[in-house]
Amino acid sequence: MKSMIFTIANWLFICSVALAAPGDDPPPNILFFIVDDLGWQDTSLRLHAQGPPHRDVYRTPQLERLAAEGITFTDAYASSPVCTPTRTSVMTGRSPQQNQISYWILHKDRDTGGPREGTTPPNWNVNGLQPDDVTLPR
Repeated sequence: MKSMIFTIANWLFICSVALAAPGDDPPPNILFFIVDDLGWQDTSLRLHAQGPPHRDVYRTPQLERLAAEGITFTDAYASSPVCTPTRTSVMTGRSPQQNQISYWILHKDRDTGGPREGTTPPNWNVNGLQPDDVTLPR
């Protein structure tokens, strides 16, 4: 048991020293685009080997330039099919269920989820993130 604790302690020490060592490379600049209603085939950037047939309709040269100079992630998924829960998930690092936001938010203090005859509506947060909610940039 003592040897296992010693091994784990040594491993943690080595990892912390390696992470604390200064590097020559500056941290990368990360651009994260979150766009409402933008599909994977709605730009001139080819995200699939075959590409959509109507790809030439769009002209997005700056997006193509950014993609050529950096790394492109092609297999990302949104946490929800609508914008508000996805945005709050990105901002907080929590799922829509944890944020209690599962639909778009438009009107203060009003559920926009539609009628639910015969059921009790869930206790969703209909007003979005609050000022005291912790978001990732903090």
